[in-house]
Amino acid sequence: MKQFLLLSFLLFARGAIASPIDSLTRTFTGYETKENVERACKLSDAYIFVSIVEAKVWAQKALLLSRKVGDSELLYQVYKAKGMAFYHSSEFDSSLYFMKQALLLGVNGNDREKVAACYNRLGTIFNNLGETDSATIYLQKAIDNYTKLGNKAEAAASQSNLALAYFYDGQYVKSLNNYFAALAVAKEYRDTSRQISTFTNLGLLYQTLGNFPLAIKHYTAALYLSKQINNKKYVALILQNIGSVYTDSNKDKDALTFYQESSQIYLDMGDSLKYASSLINIASVYGNTGKINESLKMNLGALRIAQQYKDEYLTSLLYYNISSDYSGLKRYNLSLQNGHRSLTIREKVDDAEGVAKSRLLLGQVYYYVNNLKQSEFYLLKSNKIAVENGFLKISAESVRELSTLYEAKGDLTKALGFLKEYKILSDSIFKITSEENLNALNVKFDVEKKQEKINSLSGENVLKSKLIVKQRWQIYFGSLLALFVLAFVVLALRQNKTKNKLREISLEQRLLRSQLNPHFISNALAAVQNYVMKATPNEAASYIGYFSKLMRSTLEFSINDKVSLEEEVEYINNYLRLQQLRLDNSFDYSVKVDQTIDLFDTEVPSMLVQPFVENAVEHGVKSLGRRGIIEVSFSPVSEGVRVSVLDNGAGMVAALENGHQSRAIGLVKERLMKACITSKKRFTFEVIDRKTIDINLTGVEVVFVVPNTSKK
Repeated sequence: MKQFLLLSFLLFARGAIASPIDSLTRTFTGYETKENVERACKLSDAYIFVSIVEAKVWAQKALLLSRKVGDSELLYQVYKAKGMAFYHSSEFDSSLYFMKQALLLGVNGNDREKVAACYNRLGTIFNNLGETDSATIYLQKAIDNYTKLGNKAEAAASQSNLALAYFYDGQYVKSLNNYFAALAVAKEYRDTSRQISTFTNLGLLYQTLGNFPLAIKHYTAALYLSKQINNKKYVALILQNIGSVYTDSNKDKDALTFYQESSQIYLDMGDSLKYASSLINIASVYGNTGKINESLKMNLGALRIAQQYKDEYLTSLLYYNISSDYSGLKRYNLSLQNGHRSLTIREKVDDAEGVAKSRLLLGQVYYYVNNLKQSEFYLLKSNKIAVENGFLKISAESVRELSTLYEAKGDLTKALGFLKEYKILSDSIFKITSEENLNALNVKFDVEKKQEKINSLSGENVLKSKLIVKQRWQIYFGSLLALFVLAFVVLALRQNKTKNKLREISLEQRLLRSQLNPHFISNALAAVQNYVMKATPNEAASYIGYFSKLMRSTLEFSINDKVSLEEEVEYINNYLRLQQLRLDNSFDYSVKVDQTIDLFDTEVPSMLVQPFVENAVEHGVKSLGRRGIIEVSFSPVSEGVRVSVLDNGAGMVAALENGHQSRAIGLVKERLMKACITSKKRFTFEVIDRKTIDINLTGVEVVFVVPNTSKK
């Protein structure tokens, strides 16, 4: 429930050189002279990193004086100063106006240097406005102008900003290309600050793509350079970023180490707000590892700082986190107090998402204290604002809680209604997440190919350099080396082809699971509806409770490639128990696992067995007319785990006559085949009509082998 505050940054500002603010202020007379306009512009620039209010004041003074002096050169400086002051105060529309005025003066004066500088700044403004198309146009113009001027360093700076625009637009390969180009120039000019910013941005790009090893590699490079120049601000911020990577990869111990080191630097520097933010991240790690008292301590410490600086965003976030901590400690009165404080601030600052989350938390806590009326009020309010703003995950959680609430109140009609709504929302979220994951995987694949190409080109450049130096007296050696490189490239291409095939298999498996889960949920929900319509209220409530547990497991399985065999067996038992209740105990079942199999260590693809069990129920024993039997067994074989699903139903011929053709089983067979290809194991799958074995037998047995995998 608690929220995490990521302090990652996309672009460093150049280190501000200590400005002679005092001397400029003393020499500023206020008279309408060219010198005073220039001093006012310089003071505005100097105050940007000290006091943005003062920066804007001096920019306005410069504007008033320049109108009376009437110098176009001065007016360019003034418009630029105004634009920069508004930019750093996040007033981007005003910044855009003044930078366009400066650009017009640069164009009229045929001053390419000024034009390029304005194009670059306009690109960054459009970036912040979320207009990435305009941003890329202006930044490319800046690069073109700087290139024609021969200003390679500033062209690279604009290229970094262009990379950022592509990052915002989700064009990660183009972003990567521009970052590497900018990095090469930064290294050439030994521009350490630019190298740090680019390495950091590359780290964030790889982190976004889920490539955590490369993210750590680039963050570490940025960290090394920051320590070389003894820039503690950079060091602390990069440590936070590295901590966030470990948080994303569920390595809480490592994340905590980096967050704590960063927080100590902020404390030593006296940067209280950044210190508070780092405490929030530390609290998040403690919360993830169940150390709620430690989490509460960190959040309370951060809250005192946020209140001291009157930072409403941080304050509302911390009240929310503290409310969650108290709820975890079952100190519900304190949880409600802090939850209401968070909600009040978030409503005041019009934070729609924050309001929805705070109302959801209050609804949950009121349910815990059995105040169902207040719980209903806040959950309905949370869902309303979530629906209005398209917060699907918050809406799904709200309606799930409402289903549980109405079940507790005995209103089964509403409980079922919200359960249906939850199913629809969950399907939508799953579909969106699947598409996003698939897109991310495709982009990650493209980025990795680009990285391989860059590494390959880099290797070739080094090789060529060596050959040029030694070619007059090492022709024979060079020839042998070329043959070796050729052989290596052929081998690498073959390996790359294999890796590409494995990535393709992984993507297809994710797609197959995204199609399978909605199929099962739809069938199960229809069963719930049927049971509610014909059963007594108490039995219906019991059934909904069982189904709710099964559905939660289904959603958890849908995002995991593999689960333990123990989880799969428990899931099948739960499913068959529900079906047994629905069909008035018209069949018996058993789930057996050979004693030599380690239930907890053995892993199987999630949701692999259930469709065959469902088929045995729906098309085997459901309409049998006599006592049905379903037997599920797991036994060890050399290739992995042999799975058997057997029933005594009508058999394959009857199923074919009824026109039955399970799409879900077809999907599972594809998943199983892909798993066998990935693990290089033989594909084994057989559907046996038991009558072909013994004329007195009925039903079907499905047998397949799951490739052996272990957590160890």
